[in-house]
Amino acid sequence: MAKQKPLAALKWNDALTKAAEFHNADTGPKGLKQHSSSDGTSFYARVERLSGFFITAENLDWVEFTKDKGKRHLLRFVIDDGVPSRGHRTNIYNPMFTDVGIALGPHAVTGQMLTMDFGFDFGSL
Repeated sequence: MAKQKPLAALKWNDALTKAAEFHNADTGPKGLKQHSSSDGTSFYARVERLSGFFITAENLDWVEFTKDKGKRHLLRFVIDDGVPSRGHRTNIYNPMFTDVGIALGPHAVTGQMLTMDFGFDFGSL
């Protein structure tokens, strides 16, 4: 069994958080479950426009409202059950990403959504 090698901690990034908050405010009230914005803008374009990062990835999750401040969403990303590509887990453990922004917000259909935007800071090279 392969073990995950230790990684550097992700740095909290206010600009990536702004991009995640924008996505929640845009799609959550409409009950949309998608990476693109409600106007069809790709998440890559949204994150680059709002944060300046152009090497990015995004994790999204929707669950019924919980009071655990997002812990359930994060556990679902790491476990990634039902996601054949294990894309959420891959994003979290990708050593290329240096920064993260996270937003938790309401969702019209499921109750709650979490957006996690990752970025690579070229200044870290």
